[in-house]
Order: sequence, then C-alpha cells, then structure tokens
Amino acid sequence: MRLTQASSKSGINPDLYDNTRCTYQRKADAKIGHGWVETISDDEVIVRMRDNLVWQESDEASFEIFGLGKNLRCMARLSAQMSAPNAEVGALCIFRILGSPRITEGQPNARLCNQDVTAIVKIKGEFITPEPVPVQDISRTGLAIFLPTPIEPGETAELDLLTDQGRVTMRATIVVYSRLMDTHGYRHGFKIAEMGRVDAVNWHKIFERK
Repeated sequence: MRLTQASSKSGINPDLYDNTRCTYQRKADAKIGHGWVETISDDEVIVRMRDNLVWQESDEASFEIFGLGKNLRCMARLSAQMSAPNAEVGALCIFRILGSPRITEGQPNARLCNQDVTAIVKIKGEFITPEPVPVQDISRTGLAIFLPTPIEPGETAELDLLTDQGRVTMRATIVVYSRLMDTHGYRHGFKIAEMGRVDAVNWHKIFERK
C-alpha cells in the first residue's frame, strides 16, 4: 500500500472525506470505536461518534477516515464536545489534527462501507472482540476489520456481522495485517471462506445499487 503525506501546501480535500466513515482508537485506554466525519479541514475534524464513550478534554486518538478512493490516517486531540452521547447517538466532537496525516490509496476492488457494519470475531472458540467492532472497506470476497491485537495470517475466524440487511455469519481467513500509525491497533484483511445461503444473499445485498 503506497503512503503519501498530506502536506499543508496541498491540503486535505474535504470533498473526499465529508460524510464518510471513520474508525478510531483512543490513546488513553486503547478503546476502539467508529463514527461519521461531518466535515474536515487541514487543522481539524468534526466527528459524530457511533458509541457511548465519554470523552475528556485533550483526549487523543488515532483516526482512519475512509474517503472516496483515498483513506486518511492521523492523530488528533479533542478540542471541544458539541453534544454529549445519549442512548441513541454518540457525541459530536471537534478534534484538532496533530502532525501530518497519512493518505493511503484505496483498494481498487473494495467498496467502502456506507452503512454501520460491525463484527464480533471469534477464533478457535474464543472471542477476540467481546463487543462489536467496525468493519472497514469490503468487497464481495473479503473485508477489513480493526482489531486490538495482531492475529497471524492463516488463522480462520468466525465472523458475526450486523448489517442493514440483517445478520450475516461467515468463516473467513486472515491474509494480512498491519499496525496502524501511533496506536496499539491492527488492521486485518480477511478472505471469505464460507457462508450459508441466506447469509450470502444478505451479504451481496450490501453491493446492490440503491
């Protein structure tokens, strides 16, 4: 995967990242979550969290933002919380971007999740994620999931996915993982190995054009 720096001279193009999904890992406690980018500039990003985590002033987190053909990774510090989380929606937060973000080219055969797809991951009968974690970019034959610990390629996992089309269960093999910038988290690439007929129907509905 080719990396480039998003310099202040070229700037961040908000058209690529406004109203797109993101994942994050909070630095203080390594908690993982996901949300939607409301808007972004060279200096700050406004995120609607999709969880009920309580944020403190100056909390830092690493973000991966899934844009149109280009993903952006950065560290950011909370500068303001515009609304607190409640039972239905997470907090609306303003983060100050720290340092120079990294931009990665999107995978050519992948489709970014434009809905909240989450997964519970189990390997050899043990839960790797007791709580759902966000699914990142997906294709008809694979998907990427952000996990707190590295799992070696070759391991086969049982994935329990919750999508807008319903619950999907499948077996998938880890083919690659990479550590995310300035975090203890790891991005894992899975290749789908097996799923039932009903699960396959629900999975492929994700790729149908509205």
